[in-house]
Amino acid sequence: MKMRSMLLDLTKLRERGLLYFLICVVAIGVFLRCINLDQKPYWLDESYTLLRVSGYSAQDVEKDLLNGQIIKAGDFLKYQTPSLEKGAIGTIAGLAKEEPQLPPLYFLVARVWAQCFGSSKFAMRSLSVIGSLLSFPVIYLLCLELFASSTIGWMAMALFAVSPINLRYAQEIRPYSFWLTLSLISFVLLLQAIRQPAKLKWGLYTLSIIMAFYCHLLTGLVMITQGLYVLCMERFRLTKTVMAYGAALGITIVCLLPWLSIVWLNGDIAAQTLAWTRLPMLPINLMQGAGTAISHIFFAWHLKYHYSFIYLAAPTLIFILYALYYLYSKAPVRVWLLILLTVGLTTLPFLFADLTLGGRRSLNERYFLVCHTMIFLAVAYLLTSKLAHQLPASRPHLWQWITILLLSGSLLSCSIGSLGRTWWGWSEFDVEIPSIIYKAPHPLIISDKSLAAILPFAKELQPQINMQLLSHVAPDRLDLPDGFSHIFLYNPSEHLLSLAKQQNIEPQLVYSFQDPATTNQFSLYQISSRI
Repeated sequence: MKMRSMLLDLTKLRERGLLYFLICVVAIGVFLRCINLDQKPYWLDESYTLLRVSGYSAQDVEKDLLNGQIIKAGDFLKYQTPSLEKGAIGTIAGLAKEEPQLPPLYFLVARVWAQCFGSSKFAMRSLSVIGSLLSFPVIYLLCLELFASSTIGWMAMALFAVSPINLRYAQEIRPYSFWLTLSLISFVLLLQAIRQPAKLKWGLYTLSIIMAFYCHLLTGLVMITQGLYVLCMERFRLTKTVMAYGAALGITIVCLLPWLSIVWLNGDIAAQTLAWTRLPMLPINLMQGAGTAISHIFFAWHLKYHYSFIYLAAPTLIFILYALYYLYSKAPVRVWLLILLTVGLTTLPFLFADLTLGGRRSLNERYFLVCHTMIFLAVAYLLTSKLAHQLPASRPHLWQWITILLLSGSLLSCSIGSLGRTWWGWSEFDVEIPSIIYKAPHPLIISDKSLAAILPFAKELQPQINMQLLSHVAPDRLDLPDGFSHIFLYNPSEHLLSLAKQQNIEPQLVYSFQDPATTNQFSLYQISSRI
């Protein structure tokens, strides 16, 4: 009896130690989300978010700044801060005309935020951090609904807190952190409405799914998952629960009709904007990208070590599949069915499209944030269950080491990523190229690249730097203005380089960067002094 009491005390002590450990991991994950928000350069999507927040359109910027006139880099600031003249209507109109695949909710919230706190990197990225922090209590509540276990909830939050891919998008000026939170809220409210049916609960669920839809259209996959889950749990019978879900679905569709009609009318623009996802890739490159994406759920590194993580893909995938199998074999149907359906239905459509139609849709890690979170729930269930059987032991066992190594590896990855000057090497060129240009006392930058290539680059330059942007001029000769100590060609096209050679101008390559993940080439050429 005394021995049994000692074992129980030891078990409670170890459970408490595990809980304290998980709380520390969560706290570190929260801290890493909040630091160095203003250090990393903008990348393309973030600069376009600021453009939408301003109320101006890409066409406005191209007409005013990409016309061959010499401008200052600071002239772009007008199109990256909220315009009182354009207002929120300008934000909605810009999305509808140029990016209809993106609903307006997040961008309107971001506009209000920018008007209140400014549109600096720190201010705008702080909004995304808030969206990510809101996911923590929602994940905990979701675990309570599914597992009725606070320990699993803390384990899932710890895995989420130090996941490199989640930390990456927790700081990005895009809708993804809020979309994930709203999607998870809809899962919690759906489970509550099924468990304790009430009009209020179904109404709150409907509101959450509508808000998630107006944050990102990928919510459609989430709602399909939830609908199939309800049908399976009710054994495809027309019960009150199925009817309540049908009513929620109908109300959601009606509320979405205004934006869905915009997507329908401007579908060709949306298709053009997303054309890069349909660009073909060699099978080996697709496999490399997929392997890296799988590894990024738990581990990530700088871009120069990008493909070294492919070797972690196989063990990571095996571990995830085992966690899902363990969940299926041990958990109740209502638990494993929801998680497996979500993982499958938010992943397989992209894989199937790439395998049958070609493209790189399945490499867009941000599309799978909901899937990743459900994987964390399955892994949390696995680790917590295994640790529970080993807690009375006097020395660490296999699953304790696995838990420590998994969380430590993720934490190390997040620390390196958070403290680095870029995310895994993304936009590395936008850090290194300005440092080269600043060595010149009075430089001029000439480029014929599109706005998409210029906008994030211009944001990283000092406001007084001179630029001449030619993408909307189509020059037949390269005219070099006088009065500048150095003239640089930023990412010049073959046409621009050929014009230089025709005029016996020999630009000297001073910087070159090739992204091995996308094969994109970035370069900077220098032309001799013209003073």
